[in-house]
Amino acid sequence: MIEGKIIKYYRDKLGMTQNELGKDICSITHLSQIERGLPIFSADVLDALSERLGIDLNMERERYNQTKIQLHKWHDSLVMQDTDNIYRLKRIIEQDGIINTPNHYYLYKLLLARFYLSIREHNKCLKIISNLKKHHYQNLTAKETNLLKHVYGMYYFNKKQLKQCITILESIDLNQYHNGEYFYHLALAHHFLLSNTKAYYFASKALDFFHRTYNVPRIIDTEMFMLIQLNAATPHNFDYTKKKYDELIQMCETCHDLKRKSKLLHNLAFEYKRRGYLQEAYHHYLKAFKYIEEGDPLYISILDGYIDACIKGNMLAPGKLLDLCQRGMDLVEENNNMYFYFKLHSYSIQKEEDKYYQYVEQIVIPHFHKTGYTIEVEQYEKKLFNYYLKHNKHEKALTLAKSIINSKQTYYEEDI
Repeated sequence: MIEGKIIKYYRDKLGMTQNELGKDICSITHLSQIERGLPIFSADVLDALSERLGIDLNMERERYNQTKIQLHKWHDSLVMQDTDNIYRLKRIIEQDGIINTPNHYYLYKLLLARFYLSIREHNKCLKIISNLKKHHYQNLTAKETNLLKHVYGMYYFNKKQLKQCITILESIDLNQYHNGEYFYHLALAHHFLLSNTKAYYFASKALDFFHRTYNVPRIIDTEMFMLIQLNAATPHNFDYTKKKYDELIQMCETCHDLKRKSKLLHNLAFEYKRRGYLQEAYHHYLKAFKYIEEGDPLYISILDGYIDACIKGNMLAPGKLLDLCQRGMDLVEENNNMYFYFKLHSYSIQKEEDKYYQYVEQIVIPHFHKTGYTIEVEQYEKKLFNYYLKHNKHEKALTLAKSIINSKQTYYEEDI
């Protein structure tokens, strides 16, 4: 019975005791039962309580139901990654104090935590979910409990705590929680642990969910992700790969999603580059630049790939390439992964091999170890190992050998 929740909310808001509100209307016991949602009341009692609180119960009941609808729409917008609606619905919901009633409060807080993740406010997210887990866990519904696990899993993924991410996401009860989007986050975690078969499997389950919910943007994301898994260990059939990328690019054009189009062009350019089709890679990187703003993380990745293709294909003069490297470094912070890539490109352009590998050994590998980027660690350890062998630095080569021998062979360097 939502009427009782509304009565309690306004009584608390006005700072009234149960005795003050119920005086000459009903007993404290009766009022307590009403506020707990038990169907022990009469219309006359509710009318009298509402009058004393100064509210129109019918209007408040409608507000309550509308807020519930808006919360579910907000959740759908977060899953759809519909930025405009995410912010619009957040404003509408937060203007209405009715979200502070228990039946709305926990869902609102969980969605707010998820919102903070979407804008990379990780500490704000952690503060909310930690508080809910510590003080309110027993009050959550089954759906809210599983949503809490989902948000925790997303938080762990963003903090590169991949095993914790997988453990908590796998504990979600699908019988109580019908948001199959969490399979996509499971797939991402397995990808970064180099478990490409599992990543593909969970992505296929996410894809099924996105198809059932007509979530076209996330369908594009997931099919692109699955293409990455197919090409992770060794290049997959290129005719198939190109055909699928072209289909996804066409989908982006149909729904006017230029940023996703840019991402697809960027990834397809990489597939050309890794197969040695440098001219085609060059042109696809140029196309990708058209649909993204400078300074966007994706723009930085495109610039990195473009410079790499130009170096390998001798497509631009060294001076022009160095200017592009500096431009890239100016757009990111010095502890950003991309900064290291641009710095290494600059050493390659100037043919400063010793400086390149000194930087790899002293700066790049320690940074990637610290931040948990396993793929990058393996990539640069192998490069460094070959450099040591080339220059007869056998002792240093042996130090790296165990790590390289035990490393997995799966490799994919693109931003997903």
